[in-house]
Amino acid sequence: MTLPFVDQLSPFAFHLPTILVYTKNDKTPSHDINVLKHSLSETLTQFYPLAGRCKDDSTLSCNDEGVTLIAAKVTNFTLSSVLESPRKLELLVELLPPRESVAYGGGLTHISEFIPIVLQVTYFPCGGVVVGCYLLHKLMDAASIGTFFRHWSALSMGRSKDLIHPNFDSSLKVFPSAPLTLVESVVASRGKQMMQLRPPAPVSLLSKTFVFSNVALTELKARAVSKAVPRPSKFKALAGFIMEHALGAATASLGKDALTSPALLRMTVNMRPRLTPPLPQESMGNVITNALARLEKQHGLPNYVEDIHAAFTNANQRIQSFQGKNGAEAFVGDKQGQESSPWLKPGEYFLTSWCRLGLMETDLGFGKPKWVVPIGHVFSAHRNRLCFIDHPGPDGYGIEVWLILEEKEMGILESNPDFLAFASPTSKSGK
Repeated sequence: MTLPFVDQLSPFAFHLPTILVYTKNDKTPSHDINVLKHSLSETLTQFYPLAGRCKDDSTLSCNDEGVTLIAAKVTNFTLSSVLESPRKLELLVELLPPRESVAYGGGLTHISEFIPIVLQVTYFPCGGVVVGCYLLHKLMDAASIGTFFRHWSALSMGRSKDLIHPNFDSSLKVFPSAPLTLVESVVASRGKQMMQLRPPAPVSLLSKTFVFSNVALTELKARAVSKAVPRPSKFKALAGFIMEHALGAATASLGKDALTSPALLRMTVNMRPRLTPPLPQESMGNVITNALARLEKQHGLPNYVEDIHAAFTNANQRIQSFQGKNGAEAFVGDKQGQESSPWLKPGEYFLTSWCRLGLMETDLGFGKPKWVVPIGHVFSAHRNRLCFIDHPGPDGYGIEVWLILEEKEMGILESNPDFLAFASPTSKSGK
């Protein structure tokens, strides 16, 4: 099968490590590994390309080689002791599948050697369960991952009426395969650029999580209102609030002259609902681009939200040119949609959202997860990265923010009473 050009031209030849944490729930049965194997096998009959192997950047062999599911048991400590540890993130990383298990050919890194999905289910004596995953980004964006887990969850719990079926055809119709000459040219150019990049001097980074309750988000939305954006979304209000305080911390730490001016916030955009006509949410692949907001420092929350809103408006317009037979050339030439370097300068930030994808509803027989950890974002070696993910609370869903900043900047942010009036710190990890 030939991939749509959004996958052909994807720079994501790596796995997204993700962890789902389930604490003991007496109201639901705890499925053993054989039940999960059966429901996973049934799931793959619908998601059959994910049981195949990439031949190269453009083609996928639907050869039913399968995915990897590993069962593990912990006998000497409980899941609660992990979650209560100050090192809980580092301990959870140990529950991912062995890193060498993701490569089909003995650890080589060419795309043809990768197994698309590798899972490890770890059972604790207390009844808790951790599901650690490696998911090949070349074939799946966050929305695709959500579709996969929603289907597997419904099958695991026998909820046939809730089955969400994947759509592998729609993205290929809208984003037809690009000529191999274009793909080879882009891949070669990208490789040359990466060879020329030089990483910046190492800095001490911290990864920290903050929870914003539904009540806090509602208040932020009210504070973010302006004439240009009279009804800001939770996402835009929160993104503007985070940037207001992150830039304030960076300015206090480095001085305003050390920052990129204007500050740049690059945000992942799900193109599915923005296309004409829209694609189904269940459309598989990397149906994403980026929106680029230019933020004038110390402008205040409503102004930042206006800048973020303008970035999405601009992205909506650009996305229309990606459709059809000339879409691949427009996609390649869209500089705003591309991330030029994984190493961000002071004043440059990257934000992705895993909200509203159904991951917090993934019941595999252990109840709903207590925590979903986007490990790939948590343990990134790059500064100024943000990830939003759903966080259930007594007042409805809030948002948990994963944030990676230079250590001094994080310290300034954590001591800011205006920031802490809305944000509740939950955990951190040193770099």
